[in-house]
Amino acid sequence: MSAPDRDAITEASQRIDILLATHPLDVGESRDADRRIVFDPPIQVLYRVLSFPKRVEVLSVARF
Repeated sequence: MSAPDRDAITEASQRIDILLATHPLDVGESRDADRRIVFDPPIQVLYRVLSFPKRVEVLSVARF
């Protein structure tokens, strides 16, 4: 809440949320196992796509 770039973080998280809700396997980069990572400065999101039930599980969100 006290981050100086709070608006940029909010905007990036909203963009990532839309991407993960619509095309989670088409965005970001693959990582080990079934994990993927997407970057939208100033944050990065590590996630995986579960096939059953069809959903995205966010593993971590960090500044980068």
